[in-house]
Amino acid sequence: AQWFRTAAEQGNADAQYCYGWCLANGNGTSHDKQAAVKLFQQAAEQGDVVAIVEIGDCYSTGGFGILQNCEEAVKWYREAANKGNTEAEYKLAVCYLNGNGISKDKEKAIKLFRKAAEQKNEDAVNVLRELDVK
Repeated sequence: AQWFRTAAEQGNADAQYCYGWCLANGNGTSHDKQAAVKLFQQAAEQGDVVAIVEIGDCYSTGGFGILQNCEEAVKWYREAANKGNTEAEYKLAVCYLNGNGISKDKEKAIKLFRKAAEQKNEDAVNVLRELDVK
């Protein structure tokens, strides 16, 4: 955690995300969810796709002290999906399928599930099987 902290303080986006995760879970440091979210946001602002998805997850579930806001989650997932992140493609597809934070659109959901499945996202593969989509 200390090495991540040092690098995070120097502006390294990967380290900001990793140290944020340490803070969020109390791994090797104190447990501080507010500081974790701040670090996730700093990393996301630098384009760290994993951090972008993490912020989306926080809004989706109301995690780490962020109020649940599905519309905001969609925004973050879309940003990461546009950068080719398969986890974000899958999560955005789920939002479309269920109408979470966005209008229900099964066709868009299936398109995103397919895109993620083509990149070996097992969750997307399983949903396509469940939907009986070929």
